[in-house]
Amino acid sequence: MHITYSFHSFIKTFIFGFLVLFFRQNNLLAQSAFIENKGQWEKEILFQSEFNSGKLLIEKNTLNYNFYDIADLEKYLYDHHHNNLYQPNETHFIKGHCVKTKFIGSNPNSSISSSAAISEYFNYYIGNDPKKWASKVNAFNTVQINELYKNIDLKIYHLGNSYKYDFELKPGANAKEIIIDYVGEKKKKIENGNLKVKTS
Repeated sequence: MHITYSFHSFIKTFIFGFLVLFFRQNNLLAQSAFIENKGQWEKEILFQSEFNSGKLLIEKNTLNYNFYDIADLEKYLYDHHHNNLYQPNETHFIKGHCVKTKFIGSNPNSSISSSAAISEYFNYYIGNDPKKWASKVNAFNTVQINELYKNIDLKIYHLGNSYKYDFELKPGANAKEIIIDYVGEKKKKIENGNLKVKTS
């Protein structure tokens, strides 16, 4: 799978976004946080968190992992800044892979909430359309999908270098209702009791 970007738009978005977000890739606190969507992204995205090789997008009853090839990205950024190879109308390819975690039979009327806000906030002024700008965007350490299944909540958080999620069962919950499906993976297997998902 390849993700296609206009190099001109990608560089403007990528570099400006990283400047506005205070080089979040080096800011562990911000990197681990879940940033709310106040119109700066597509409406399907409710929260977003970045990690070293991609992003986790929290959508309606879905966790959407977007991975990209760091070597590809660094090469194009280096060429742009150091080798003067920037061409505004050129399209370049950055290898990527998307894997979605879906919860089969989940409640379509679930709600989402956040907690443990961090002190920083973020501003997005990308592009020429003010409708897609957002200011004082908050970020949180924990996001929770409430009533993902009847009497079952899903808590999502960041622990160390990994994302974690816990199912919290209330009285009357039926754990057998929880069915998880992975969409977009190349291969998956159980190894030593752990699920391993392979991407391209």
